[in-house]
Amino acid sequence: MTENQQQSASSPERSGRESESVAEAGAQVVATIARLGLAVAQLPVALLPPEYRDEVRESTRDLAQAAAYFPRAMSTMLVEFARDLDQARERDAARREDLGSRLRHEARKAQREARRARRQAKAAARESTERESGSPPEDERNIN
Repeated sequence: MTENQQQSASSPERSGRESESVAEAGAQVVATIARLGLAVAQLPVALLPPEYRDEVRESTRDLAQAAAYFPRAMSTMLVEFARDLDQARERDAARREDLGSRLRHEARKAQREARRARRQAKAAARESTERESGSPPEDERNIN
Protein backbone atom coordinates (compact mmCIF):
# COMPACT_ATOMS: atom_id res chain seq x y z
CA MET A 1 0.00 0.00 0.00
CA THR A 2 1.32 3.43 -0.85
CA GLU A 3 1.33 6.39 1.49
CA ASN A 4 -1.58 8.05 -0.33
CA GLN A 5 -3.71 4.93 0.04
CA GLN A 6 -2.88 4.71 3.75
CA GLN A 7 -3.80 8.37 4.29
CA SER A 8 -7.09 8.00 2.41
CA ALA A 9 -7.93 4.84 4.40
CA SER A 10 -7.37 6.61 7.72
CA SER A 11 -9.06 9.81 6.49
CA PRO A 12 -12.68 8.79 7.42
CA GLU A 13 -11.56 7.92 10.94
CA ARG A 14 -9.72 11.20 11.28
CA SER A 15 -12.60 13.26 9.83
CA GLY A 16 -15.01 11.52 12.25
CA ARG A 17 -12.80 12.43 15.22
CA GLU A 18 -12.38 15.97 13.91
CA SER A 19 -16.15 16.47 13.54
CA GLU A 20 -16.66 15.15 17.09
CA SER A 21 -14.07 17.57 18.45
CA VAL A 22 -15.65 20.44 16.51
CA ALA A 23 -19.08 19.52 17.90
CA GLU A 24 -17.69 19.35 21.45
CA ALA A 25 -15.99 22.72 21.04
CA GLY A 26 -19.23 24.22 19.72
CA ALA A 27 -21.19 22.81 22.67
CA GLN A 28 -18.66 24.29 25.10
CA VAL A 29 -18.94 27.71 23.42
CA VAL A 30 -22.75 27.62 23.61
CA ALA A 31 -22.66 26.56 27.29
CA THR A 32 -20.22 29.36 28.13
CA ILE A 33 -22.39 31.95 26.35
CA ALA A 34 -25.49 30.68 28.19
CA ARG A 35 -23.75 30.90 31.58
CA LEU A 36 -22.50 34.39 30.77
CA GLY A 37 -26.00 35.46 29.70
CA LEU A 38 -27.50 34.17 32.96
CA ALA A 39 -24.83 35.96 35.00
CA VAL A 40 -25.55 39.23 33.18
CA ALA A 41 -29.31 38.74 33.60
CA GLN A 42 -28.87 38.22 37.35
CA LEU A 43 -26.64 41.27 37.81
CA PRO A 44 -29.54 43.63 38.71
CA VAL A 45 -30.80 41.05 41.22
CA ALA A 46 -27.36 40.83 42.83
CA LEU A 47 -27.47 44.59 43.46
CA LEU A 48 -30.70 44.31 45.50
CA PRO A 49 -30.70 43.97 49.28
CA PRO A 50 -30.69 40.30 50.46
CA GLU A 51 -34.39 40.14 51.51
CA TYR A 52 -35.59 41.52 48.16
CA ARG A 53 -33.12 39.34 46.30
CA ASP A 54 -34.67 36.22 47.84
CA GLU A 55 -38.18 37.40 46.96
CA VAL A 56 -37.17 38.07 43.36
CA ARG A 57 -35.53 34.64 43.08
CA GLU A 58 -38.63 32.92 44.52
CA SER A 59 -40.88 34.84 42.15
CA THR A 60 -38.63 33.96 39.24
CA ARG A 61 -38.68 30.29 40.27
CA ASP A 62 -42.50 30.34 40.51
CA LEU A 63 -42.72 32.01 37.11
CA ALA A 64 -40.39 29.40 35.60
CA GLN A 65 -42.49 26.57 37.08
CA ALA A 66 -45.66 28.12 35.70
CA ALA A 67 -44.00 28.54 32.30
CA ALA A 68 -42.99 24.87 32.39
CA TYR A 69 -46.50 23.77 33.41
CA PHE A 70 -48.36 25.77 30.75
CA PRO A 71 -47.15 23.81 27.67
CA ARG A 72 -47.92 20.50 29.41
CA ALA A 73 -51.45 21.61 30.29
CA MET A 74 -51.95 23.02 26.82
CA SER A 75 -50.76 19.82 25.14
CA THR A 76 -53.06 17.71 27.34
CA MET A 77 -55.99 19.92 26.42
CA LEU A 78 -55.15 19.77 22.71
CA VAL A 79 -54.78 15.97 22.78
CA GLU A 80 -58.20 15.63 24.42
CA PHE A 81 -59.70 18.06 21.90
CA ALA A 82 -58.22 16.09 18.99
CA ARG A 83 -59.53 12.81 20.44
CA ASP A 84 -63.03 14.29 20.84
CA LEU A 85 -62.89 15.65 17.30
CA ASP A 86 -61.88 12.25 15.90
CA GLN A 87 -64.70 10.52 17.79
CA ALA A 88 -67.25 13.04 16.50
CA ARG A 89 -65.96 12.62 12.94
CA GLU A 90 -66.25 8.82 13.24
CA ARG A 91 -69.82 9.10 14.55
CA ASP A 92 -70.77 11.40 11.67
CA ALA A 93 -69.14 9.10 9.13
CA ALA A 94 -71.05 6.12 10.52
CA ARG A 95 -74.36 7.97 10.22
CA ARG A 96 -73.67 9.37 6.79
CA GLU A 97 -74.32 7.19 3.76
CA ASP A 98 -72.00 7.30 0.84
CA LEU A 99 -73.31 8.54 -2.49
CA GLY A 100 -73.56 5.08 -4.07
CA SER A 101 -75.66 3.70 -1.22
CA ARG A 102 -78.00 6.66 -1.38
CA LEU A 103 -78.44 6.33 -5.15
CA ARG A 104 -79.13 2.57 -4.87
CA HIS A 105 -81.70 3.25 -2.14
CA GLU A 106 -83.45 5.88 -4.27
CA ALA A 107 -83.45 3.55 -7.32
CA ARG A 108 -85.04 0.71 -5.31
CA LYS A 109 -87.64 3.12 -3.96
CA ALA A 110 -88.47 4.29 -7.50
CA GLN A 111 -88.79 0.66 -8.69
CA ARG A 112 -91.19 -0.18 -5.82
CA GLU A 113 -93.31 2.87 -6.62
CA ALA A 114 -93.39 1.93 -10.35
CA ARG A 115 -94.51 -1.65 -9.51
CA ARG A 116 -97.21 -0.32 -7.18
CA ALA A 117 -98.43 2.07 -9.90
CA ARG A 118 -98.52 -0.79 -12.48
CA ARG A 119 -100.49 -3.00 -10.07
CA GLN A 120 -102.96 -0.20 -9.39
CA ALA A 121 -103.32 0.47 -13.13
CA LYS A 122 -103.95 -3.26 -13.81
CA ALA A 123 -106.52 -3.42 -11.01
CA ALA A 124 -108.27 -0.31 -12.33
CA ALA A 125 -108.28 -1.71 -15.87
CA ARG A 126 -109.65 -5.04 -14.63
CA GLU A 127 -112.44 -3.30 -12.72
CA SER A 128 -113.41 -1.20 -15.72
CA THR A 129 -113.55 -4.24 -18.03
CA GLU A 130 -115.61 -6.15 -15.49
CA ARG A 131 -118.08 -3.28 -15.21
CA GLU A 132 -118.41 -3.07 -18.97
CA SER A 133 -118.92 -6.82 -19.34
CA GLY A 134 -121.41 -6.94 -16.51
CA SER A 135 -119.66 -9.72 -14.64
CA PRO A 136 -119.41 -9.38 -10.90
CA PRO A 137 -116.17 -8.06 -9.45
CA GLU A 138 -113.51 -10.58 -8.54
CA ASP A 139 -114.27 -10.30 -4.83
CA GLU A 140 -117.92 -11.28 -5.33
CA ARG A 141 -116.98 -14.23 -7.60
CA ASN A 142 -114.82 -15.73 -4.88
CA ILE A 143 -117.60 -15.46 -2.31
CA ASN A 144 -120.16 -17.47 -4.37
